[in-house]
Amino acid sequence: MNAAEKWGLLSWQDASAYPAPDDLTTLEWWWEFTRRRSDYRELWDGAKRSITVDGLRAAPDVDVSRVKFQMSRLLDPSKTYPEWTIIQVCHPTNYGMEPEPSHIFDDLDNPISRAAVGWRNKKEELAQEAGHYRFNFDLNLPLQPQLDRAKQYLEIRQAHLKGKVLRDTNMKNGRHRWPEYLRVLDAKECGAGPTEIKRTLWPDDEAKRPSSADAAHKQARHIQNNFPL
Repeated sequence: MNAAEKWGLLSWQDASAYPAPDDLTTLEWWWEFTRRRSDYRELWDGAKRSITVDGLRAAPDVDVSRVKFQMSRLLDPSKTYPEWTIIQVCHPTNYGMEPEPSHIFDDLDNPISRAAVGWRNKKEELAQEAGHYRFNFDLNLPLQPQLDRAKQYLEIRQAHLKGKVLRDTNMKNGRHRWPEYLRVLDAKECGAGPTEIKRTLWPDDEAKRPSSADAAHKQARHIQNNFPL
């Protein structure tokens, strides 16, 4: 099995196979870069125990998964996930954005229990519409990254509540180039060289050189390790 098959990589030669900058949320983009990290994959491969019903794994080294990746559990790096799933394993988590695990409803044969869960979710939805948000923080993790992430999210929601739109600060960090960076990461992993990458990604751009592929790869690696979440 080659790298593309093992890790669920896209066909890097096909630009249409990759999401556009606005197709994914910031958290989903974070996952696309993180799942391509070799150190994350090594951590996943080492997690051979505690496979839960929803397919998540408990890391063998909890400190590494929690502190380095700000995750309470690991997601399969060969798969893409919607924001709902990623939120469940990242900190801080927002109460109202946490869905019920799908298996919990299988245990709720009692109509009263189902109604209670439905009412709780509706109550949280109404609270958020009124501008009230609650978060879970993990005190086993460094607090500042969690506080910064919560603050960023709350500022966006506050602006939305007031009918304003905050400028996406991630555009400053080259969000419009993120699809291209994923292609370069995948191309490198599949063994493509700078010349092949240049010819495929920028066939008609005379300003681009094979060295441009190396520069793009370096920037992609930087984002992987310093994602502007």
